[in-house]
Amino acid sequence: MNGRKVERGYHVISILEAIYRQTMQSELEELADAVNDLDLQKVTIQLNSPGGSTSVGFDIVNYMQRLHDRNAILETNIINYAASMAAEIFVRGDVRIMGRNDIILFHQAMLEIDGWDVSSAEMRELVDTGHLRRSQVSGFVSFLNTQAGQTWLRRNIQDMRDEVDGFEAEERADTEWLAERLGKPYDWVVQHVVVPFENRSINGVTALEYGIATQLDRS
Repeated sequence: MNGRKVERGYHVISILEAIYRQTMQSELEELADAVNDLDLQKVTIQLNSPGGSTSVGFDIVNYMQRLHDRNAILETNIINYAASMAAEIFVRGDVRIMGRNDIILFHQAMLEIDGWDVSSAEMRELVDTGHLRRSQVSGFVSFLNTQAGQTWLRRNIQDMRDEVDGFEAEERADTEWLAERLGKPYDWVVQHVVVPFENRSINGVTALEYGIATQLDRS
C-alpha cells in the first residue's frame, strides 16, 4: 500500500507485507522522495509485516537515518504485528507506537547456510558440540537428527567454524545497540528481548514497560 500525504510536512508510508526487493519498490521510492523533500517535518512508518530480507530492511533503515540526520521526526507504528526485520525498523523510530495487543517479535540474526537459517548461538553450539538442543527455525533440530541432516552438518561444519567468531561479534554489536536504544543493560536485553535460541514475542503492554514502544494506542 502506498503512503499518502495527510497534511503539509507530514507523510505516511505503510509496510504491510513481507520485506523483499520485489514487494518494497514503491515503499523504497517513497522513502527516497521523503529524504529529498525538505519540507517534510515528520514521517510515519506503519508496520504489519513478518519481516524478510535484511538487505532490503537495512536500505529502509538507512533512509530513516538520513531523515533523522536532517531532524525530521520519525514515528513507527505497529498495526497488529511486526517481526524480525520489521521489528528492527520499528525500534529506529523516535516515537514508537503499538496497540496493547499488537505483537513485536525479536530473534537473533540468522545466516543462511545451505538452505537453513542458523543463528550465532546455534552455530556456536554446532561448532563446539556437533549437536543442537533447540533452534529458532522450526524443524531444524529434527532435521539434524536425520541422515540427511548429518550429511548437511559434515558439509558445512568447516564454514561455520570459519564464520562463527565474526557472526558472534556482529550479533553482540547489534544487541549492544539495542540495549543502548532501550536504556537497558546488555545482559537484560539478552534475557528478555533478543534471547538465544528463541523467537521472543512481546505485546504492546510489555513493549511499553521494556522501552521498546514509547506509547500505546488502540485497545
